[in-house]
Amino acid sequence: MNDLCIAYDEVGEIEVAQEMTQELLERQRRMAGSTHPSTLATITSMTATLMKLERFDEAASLASEALESYREVKGARHPCTIHGMGNVGIYTALAGGLVAAEKILREAIETARTIPGFEAQLMFFLRASLGFALSGLAQHDEAVKILREAHASQLQADAIEIEHGHTLRTAGEPCPWCHKGRLNKGFDVEVDTGYADPCVGCRCVRYAPDSQAVDRGGL
Repeated sequence: MNDLCIAYDEVGEIEVAQEMTQELLERQRRMAGSTHPSTLATITSMTATLMKLERFDEAASLASEALESYREVKGARHPCTIHGMGNVGIYTALAGGLVAAEKILREAIETARTIPGFEAQLMFFLRASLGFALSGLAQHDEAVKILREAHASQLQADAIEIEHGHTLRTAGEPCPWCHKGRLNKGFDVEVDTGYADPCVGCRCVRYAPDSQAVDRGGL
């Protein structure tokens, strides 16, 4: 059903897509719970659809729901959680809550800076969103500074993709996201940029650029 919702969205039937996605989301909440990956993925799709309909308050509310679920399931420092903070920030800014948006986006960026090897593409999103909020608050000089940092993040992400096309991690290396487990011993783990880094002990997954949390299972 999610594929059908996406299809309606792509052909411009956005209101139909929103109604179908809402129906799917309510069913998933009942059957799988609010913290299930499929439920969270549908919330992400729903917020994007609501944004197209310029229903920014509703998008911000749903994004906040997803953020709390990510904090509960994955912890405060996981990329999914940090991306969720970015979603709340940009939707809140679009809804007019610029001060609140600035606060959560700064918190997301500061958290991301403490994580070694944090994904450059995601950092671009956070900085660009903060730049938008600051511009709305008429803090133009700082907005320009942040947007330049966002541009640098984008260039870094592009360079990584062009040069490598993937991230190479070695078996036994500490998990870069949870810092609790280690990658499965006996394997060289080649992970597509932006996708899963499963590790022993935590089974955490890295945020996927298409807004789907991908768990590839055992290595």
